[in-house]
Amino acid sequence: MHVKLAETIPGPATDAVAELAERYGMHVIFGMPELADGTVYNSAAIVTPEGKASSCRKLHLPFDEATWAETGDEPCMFETPWGPIGITICYDTYCFPELNRYYRAKGCRLVLNVTACPDAPCTAGSARLAIPAYAFIDYMFIASANLCGPDLRSNFIGGSSVVGPASSGGDVETYIGTMFGEPGSDVPGMKCGTIDLSLCDRFAEIPLFRKDAEGRSDFRPELYAKLYQELAEA
Repeated sequence: MHVKLAETIPGPATDAVAELAERYGMHVIFGMPELADGTVYNSAAIVTPEGKASSCRKLHLPFDEATWAETGDEPCMFETPWGPIGITICYDTYCFPELNRYYRAKGCRLVLNVTACPDAPCTAGSARLAIPAYAFIDYMFIASANLCGPDLRSNFIGGSSVVGPASSGGDVETYIGTMFGEPGSDVPGMKCGTIDLSLCDRFAEIPLFRKDAEGRSDFRPELYAKLYQELAEA
């Protein structure tokens, strides 16, 4: 199905969305199978208010996705008047905290999670636990858009929502929509609202990235690079 429906980016689907994005001055990000030089990717299309389209390719492919898609190799951010925004796709979001932390270290206060999360315990459980946890420890907002209802083999649980730091500090809140598994989370619809990105900085001042007088930080990417290089060579 995905291979048969795959399109280029830009292509027919993104052209139609780009016309509306330009008309209403919106950024639009949505998932689709992308065809590029004969290869299919599980991608997020990024459409700007100027009507331009580009793609973000999923970095990790669970279950049978690798039978129809190839892995992407680059994290994706785009600039906005509110600062950089990162993109993660489903499994990338829930099971790979490195990606969310990378985006936050690069200055993103918002990450957009394009997802098709079904009610299988491993995926639904990961979604319910990971979103608030990463929003809390990284001082960031995570906006998820998920499918609702059944397809041929799965039942998708909805849960489209925006989760971020609590206005009182020390917790996270669901600001827009309904989190995975909560009453009404599987009802299709459009979720609208406003978030205050300054909450990401207001209370904690990002202590894990803050440097002391000697330029030292709790966040140590040079150490993590060494550790991951050891794993890569094992």
